[in-house]
Amino acid sequence: AGADVLFLTSETGVLPRYQMPIETFKTSRDLEQLVEKYLPEADIIFHVAAVADFTVEKNEGKLTSKDPHTITLHPQPKILDRIKQLNPNVQLIAFKAEHALSEEEFAVKAQKRLEESGANVIVANDVSKPDRGFQSVTNEVIVITKDKPPYKISLRSKTEVAQRLLEYLF
Repeated sequence: AGADVLFLTSETGVLPRYQMPIETFKTSRDLEQLVEKYLPEADIIFHVAAVADFTVEKNEGKLTSKDPHTITLHPQPKILDRIKQLNPNVQLIAFKAEHALSEEEFAVKAQKRLEESGANVIVANDVSKPDRGFQSVTNEVIVITKDKPPYKISLRSKTEVAQRLLEYLF
């Protein structure tokens, strides 16, 4: 018994090593539209996308390079926060990147994000360390759920982290 899997990835994302249906997106709005399209049929969603938190306010015309300029950032809506609204029954496993926090602060922020988003699980990692997170082949995570104590998966290959995560959850 397998699963029907749909892989949503950015146009510049790494393709999966296994053959499966793929949909690509360019912007966070494109991703949001794909989530809206496919979420009603989903039983489980792993929301791992590091979606931009802000958009840049556009200026009219050309800016001169002789003068300094200020960039205004506007917060983006969080796709994660809409998932349970769109499909309350979906099992939502979400990922949360943090930067240079103590283990206690780290767990508190992950727990807060779990509650805010309605996710079933938050997998949090510290991207401030060079041997884990983005652009690394290894990772270390803390798994926060609604009904179990925090579970730490110590530094190891991302493949091993994924295997341990799936064993813990399912």
